[in-house]
Amino acid sequence: MAQANAFMEGSQGGSDLDPYSCPGNRPSSTLLLDELTPRNLGALIALYEHKVFVQGVIWNINSFDQWGVQLGKRIAGEISSRIDEHSQDFDGSTQGLLELVRAHFPGHGTATREAPPQEAPTPDAAKPRGKRRKASS
Repeated sequence: MAQANAFMEGSQGGSDLDPYSCPGNRPSSTLLLDELTPRNLGALIALYEHKVFVQGVIWNINSFDQWGVQLGKRIAGEISSRIDEHSQDFDGSTQGLLELVRAHFPGHGTATREAPPQEAPTPDAAKPRGKRRKASS
């Protein structure tokens, strides 16, 4: 409730350049749920999906045509195909994250990744387990 009040009232004083000032008169929503159930969570997600859709209609954009997501997928493919290489082709931030991943997951890059061996089912595995009941006559 304090955050909603802060958006409504804002802070007194301060300039527009002050990062700690809040001008107020900002819209916000407060949602209250009796309990978090699968139905309520689904309704909450549907509410936000609908909000995004309506904003897209108002602004005349397709909110679900996400070029940034497609770009992220392409870059993720490039990174994952070369995760085992110590390449200087990536920016410093990405190189740092790759080093962190390599340090925490040694030998789990795409070049060394193999599918786990599949065990053949034994003849006993197909038999039902538990007690058998005798058929009544």
